[in-house]
Amino acid sequence: MSTGTPPIPSRWPSQDALAALLPSQDGVLLRGLAEAEIDAFVADLGRWYPALVYTSEAQMLNASFFRQHRATLLVIVAWAEGVRCGVTMLELDVEQGGLLGRFCAVDPTYRGRRLASLFVEAQVAVARAIGASHTHAQTELNNRAPGKAFLGHDFQPVALLPAAETKLIDGNLRYVPEVVFFRCLRTAPMAGPPPPGLYPPVESLWRRITGEEGAFVPPQAAACSDLPPVTGCWPTDLPAAASWLQSGQDLPATVADWSPWARTGSVPSLSNWLAACEITEGTEETGQPAARTMLWWKDGALVGILGLSRDPSGERLTVSVAATAAGHEDVARQMLSLLGPVAATLGLRQVWLRLGLGDVARQELAEAAGLAVVGILPKKAEMEVLHILSLLPASACAVPSMETMLPSVARVVEGRLI
Repeated sequence: MSTGTPPIPSRWPSQDALAALLPSQDGVLLRGLAEAEIDAFVADLGRWYPALVYTSEAQMLNASFFRQHRATLLVIVAWAEGVRCGVTMLELDVEQGGLLGRFCAVDPTYRGRRLASLFVEAQVAVARAIGASHTHAQTELNNRAPGKAFLGHDFQPVALLPAAETKLIDGNLRYVPEVVFFRCLRTAPMAGPPPPGLYPPVESLWRRITGEEGAFVPPQAAACSDLPPVTGCWPTDLPAAASWLQSGQDLPATVADWSPWARTGSVPSLSNWLAACEITEGTEETGQPAARTMLWWKDGALVGILGLSRDPSGERLTVSVAATAAGHEDVARQMLSLLGPVAATLGLRQVWLRLGLGDVARQELAEAAGLAVVGILPKKAEMEVLHILSLLPASACAVPSMETMLPSVARVVEGRLI
């Protein structure tokens, strides 16, 4: 079945091609991780970053992780004086057609040798080689060295991801926010003044990303209260107007003509989502489906569809597709109000929703449902607004002071920590 994902090569450059395009500097060479050195590399990684075991990337301390993900993960190792001294890991962002800088670590004894800049240069070179439309990465808000490296290679900080990573702080495991650095390789979608008619918090964020002057307008997301207890299962106590799509259930033929007003890059159409959801099975860990479709009814007629999916990490609920029948746009508010309770029941910590840049009406509805504007993410020649609802208490998060951040990062972060 076609998924409609953007065309991006499924194969990485060969070792010879990779060696030819990777940069080098000051006696430091970059090369792809060879199969024979995976075990020794994992041992080095554990030595460079002992606290990795406490993060959501702890799976990288298992050599089998790298053997299982060779198709989508490119591991580039830095060598100096004949020893491994750092690593950057690049991942295909199949959903959006880009390249993600997923992870980076440096041997403490080799810090200060501008490895961060070298790794970012390598990321851009690989992105161009595979034909990616863009490349991006995430880093902690006060991690200035990689932030400077990204800014030095024409990346922009475009979004805040609250509770993006776990980290051991003063003996306690806490969630830390990260900022997304983005570089488009085909066009410059975020240059100059913002388009007219944007939702005020979105316009404010645009100006802060691009360095324009303008009043700061913070997002106004409402608190999500009275959340149900965690069961680990998709909820069954839905409102009377809502139900889950059942296997084999027939839907009205008119649904095929609906135009989704929210969808991820891997969902080109509503019919595509419905077909994919039909074959979704339970995950090995939970036995629960990874995705489900909520139907919304009014006077016996189907008037709304909300496609929801669990992130493979088990931490995020994503609105994969949302659509309403003509004349029933009002049910969008009711559907979005269920996102928090559904995520809470599943035991997930965040809800993600992408909306069109100019979709002011639904951006207002999203904030009313507790999803705050946290970023503007270019997608090919278009832009989307990222809304996030965080279900974590403030006590579970660790937020650095604004003074420790780079100015361009602080502008994006200001007023958006949720």
